[in-house]
Amino acid sequence: MRAVQPRAAPEQLAELHPVALTALLYLQEALRREQYEACGAYVATAREFGAPELEIHGVITEPRRSIKAQRAAHALGLH
Repeated sequence: MRAVQPRAAPEQLAELHPVALTALLYLQEALRREQYEACGAYVATAREFGAPELEIHGVITEPRRSIKAQRAAHALGLH
């Protein structure tokens, strides 16, 4: 059985830089479209602007189920 990693609390969403949130969204979309060559740049940008490693890992391992990325889309008006 795989250990479940805790994700950042929803209220921490407001604390993340908008560029980090956007990078997570772009990462999620690139994974969905199997555009793997772009993923490294999105991960680097997300890290640079303070995205938690657990959230980056969550987007990579479960790109269709990333709760924070979906909330980020909503918060940025991209839903």
